[in-house]
Amino acid sequence: MSTLLTVQEIQKQKTRDYDYYIWDSTRTRGTGRLGCKILRSGSKIFYFKYFFNGKVRFLKVGCFESMTLAEARDVRDKYKALLDKGICPKAHLEEQERQKREQAQIEEETGTFGQLIDEFYAYLKRTRSGARLERSLQAHQKHIEAYIRGKIPDDKKVNEITKPELIKLIGQIVKTAPVQGDKVLSIIRRMFEIALDYDDDPMTSDNPIKFRLDKNPAARIKKQNQSKPRRRSLTLEELGLLFSDESAKYFDRRIFLLLKLAVFMGGQRPLELLLSKRSTYLAHKKKFFLDAEDVKTERPNLLVKGGTALEIIEEVEELRFTSTMESDKLFSANNKLGYIDPNDVSKQVRKFCNLTGFQAFQPRDLRRSVKNIMLVRISVIAIARFRCFSSKLSSFLQFSNVNDYAAHFSGFKYTSSI
Repeated sequence: MSTLLTVQEIQKQKTRDYDYYIWDSTRTRGTGRLGCKILRSGSKIFYFKYFFNGKVRFLKVGCFESMTLAEARDVRDKYKALLDKGICPKAHLEEQERQKREQAQIEEETGTFGQLIDEFYAYLKRTRSGARLERSLQAHQKHIEAYIRGKIPDDKKVNEITKPELIKLIGQIVKTAPVQGDKVLSIIRRMFEIALDYDDDPMTSDNPIKFRLDKNPAARIKKQNQSKPRRRSLTLEELGLLFSDESAKYFDRRIFLLLKLAVFMGGQRPLELLLSKRSTYLAHKKKFFLDAEDVKTERPNLLVKGGTALEIIEEVEELRFTSTMESDKLFSANNKLGYIDPNDVSKQVRKFCNLTGFQAFQPRDLRRSVKNIMLVRISVIAIARFRCFSSKLSSFLQFSNVNDYAAHFSGFKYTSSI
């Protein structure tokens, strides 16, 4: 039935024992026609009827109760425009729906920032173990929970996080805590590096989460370099003054012995001595063993104890903190760490320098100082020196000669005489 469609014409249609259509009489052929289907239930639905590839097709436009006739004609015009281009309106709508479903699935699968934080922790657990893993998790959790978590919403998609957003976050931190700002930036950079590699990693290929990141938004953000280690090297005379009886009164006795032991054990890292187990000192009278999990390079090291080092260890053992919760560390303490807090060591060193006018240094500078003294003052051969330090020999062999190495670390000139 063809007639000029009007609201009144549609409203006056009566229900029948069967469904039927009334069509808009446009007096044109091949461009499709708008109609209204009258259902037996009384409902009325707009349809677009057209021919494509020799077949008649019906495409639902909308319900008469919720769509005006003018809106239905607008939809009809859009479908006509598609036909003019040789496009099937129904196939076009199905393709749009398919793309929407695919996009919705991609959105659902795309990892959020909260999931990236979880993956970062999982990465640490895959690449570390034992005590090193525990220390690493503790250090990173401290910065993530204090400076990162919540500043970027956990439900925000990782590939939607922008460089300006990260600059603003780091900028708020460096105003009051520049050193922490650099550390947070390093963590964020590493997070996004993990996200970049995640989708192409066979280890995570079965995981439905995909970060879909094509670049690291934190890669070019400038560090403030406030956390850059100093290159301070104490002379033999300065070490003598530092470990004098006069200087000892400025330190807690065990912290003073820790610094002294770091030097007399051949330039060991103070943190590694704090982490070392008591059994490694007491099991052998002349040697002690550094476990791989307690060493930065993750390589175990066996060291010889000299007379002074033995005396220091014996005194530390006498001053040892004991409690019902027995710690396996030689430098044990009643805190969450179970050993003397490295921050307390640094604080006492700074206090000593401020009160005495001693040139500022950090505990880790003692290691570099011993290296330079061995190199410049007593000419210890490279193999023996790097064996003592549990270092990678390649870090020495990159220099063409011993004088280049000395100049790089201290500015001293090498001399073969003691």
